[in-house]
Amino acid sequence: MSRRIKILLDFSGVLITPSVGQSVEQPDDGFIAFNPACAANLVRILQHTLAEIVLTTTYRTRYDVEKWQALFHQRGIDVGKISKVNQASRLSGLKDRCTEIMQWIADNPNADFVIIDDAQSLHNLPPAYQDRWVETNFLTGLDDEKTNEVLQIIKRGMPKDK
Repeated sequence: MSRRIKILLDFSGVLITPSVGQSVEQPDDGFIAFNPACAANLVRILQHTLAEIVLTTTYRTRYDVEKWQALFHQRGIDVGKISKVNQASRLSGLKDRCTEIMQWIADNPNADFVIIDDAQSLHNLPPAYQDRWVETNFLTGLDDEKTNEVLQIIKRGMPKDK
């Protein structure tokens, strides 16, 4: 039986993209609005893969996992399971994204995963893990091209020589 793939997910530059000349929209749930096209692309990935979400975003400290689960559901993004890259509960407790992801990989050595993020620190990932990273553009986020890259990585599966 295959394991579920984990999507290590950032928000800014993935689901949250700037709207030039417009104020930041905040829906009734109290959190920043997701770009509708980017959110639809995440739904597409989840429908094709039944993946689990691992939050890497700095926003992860804002709510507990249950609240994130409810927020995603309220926004029409049904996720089977959500977890966090670590248990940091304050921004002051966060390390750079690359360090946090490398620690998660060390703690989950058999996990199949893909990273969706625009963080420049991820250029410091070892090559075997850079192959699992889809680098989004802060302005366009999880667009169709990046969604197809994610699906290709998932289809390809985890390299055996990691």
